[in-house]
This record gives sequence, structure tokens and C-alpha cells, in this order.
Amino acid sequence: SEEMVGQQVKITGKVENILKLSKGRLITVSDGTGKIPLLLWDKQYKYVKNKQDLDKGAEIEASGEVILYKDKLELEIKRGENLIVTKGAAGAKAETVNIGSITKNMEGEKVSISGKVDKITKIKGARLINVSDGTGDIPLLISDKAFNYVKNKEQLDEGSKVEVTGSVFLYKGEKVELKVSRGEHLKVISEGKAEVSKQLPVSSIAEVK
Repeated sequence: SEEMVGQQVKITGKVENILKLSKGRLITVSDGTGKIPLLLWDKQYKYVKNKQDLDKGAEIEASGEVILYKDKLELEIKRGENLIVTKGAAGAKAETVNIGSITKNMEGEKVSISGKVDKITKIKGARLINVSDGTGDIPLLISDKAFNYVKNKEQLDEGSKVEVTGSVFLYKGEKVELKVSRGEHLKVISEGKAEVSKQLPVSSIAEVK
């Protein structure tokens, strides 16, 4: 109620919707008795525990201040640590999108893409896999630990076709990448074509003495 404006409260519930704002997110949460939007600013999002699982259907615990915005009650999350995802969205299906349509404003959203592997770069504790689909390209970041669970990972090479589900995030606040938190979310559809050497007579390459 409006009498509670300014008070600090704690709620638990299930995420019904996430609306991306210019500098934050409005997360609608329901607990069976009612629903309330949670206001979370982008600068606090990185501190959310298990943020990669924050999606429709996820169960959360949140503490914040009751505010009134345009005659509607909201809960402002002042600190990202005060929003905890206690259970990921079971079977929540990510939206399949073209790589070219992924933008900075989609940070934190879970999406699915399909495309061809252009390059694989090994970095400390992880791999960066560049994937393109004709509309654009994007680097996938997957830890070595998660990569161990990729099915048919031995077939993953430049030229491989893959299907991927991950969370959009910004590297150094600028570069759009897709973080793959589970190996099962990276599927190798077809292996890359290894370069086959063409057989030639020796005389065509070297002078025969």
C-alpha cells in the first residue's frame, strides 16, 4: 500500500516479465497474492547473484525500497546483491534471434542463435568462439569447465555449424558477446570441413633430377 512508500521490504516470488529500460530493468514478480515491478538499474545488475538465470519463470528473493512511480508501487533494488535468483527458469525457452539483431540494450537477456564458427581463440580458462549467420557475427564466451560438457565437442572447428543459447553481456561495457554458462547449451550440428590436401605428382612441385 501507499503507506509503505519509503520502507525497506523483502519479497520472494516468480518472475513474470522483464522489461528493458534505457538504464535498467523492470522485473515483474508475483508471489500468488499479487505482483509488483522491481526496478533494477544497469550499474547494479552485475552484482545480482546467479544473474545468468534471471529470466521469465525464475524464482527470486529481493530486498528494496517501496517507491511510487506514476501512482504505481514499485520496489527499487538499490544494491544488486539484494536480488538473488534462487531457482532458474525451468525449461524456459530463449528467443531465437538473428545475430545482427543483438544489441547492447539486450544485456542480460537470454537468446538462442545458430550459425557457422569463423574462429576459435583459446584464452585463460575459457574459449572465445566467433559465430556468424549472414546478418552479423558475435563472440561466444564459454569456460573450459562448461566446454567439457559440450556434446560432440571434438567436431567443433572453424566451419562447424552450431546452435547456441546464452546470455547477452557487454565486455568492458562496450563489446557485445554471448556468455554460454552450460556446455549443453552449445550444440554442434555439423563438423567443420578439414582442409584436404590435393595429391600431386612430385614433378609438379619440385624439379625432378
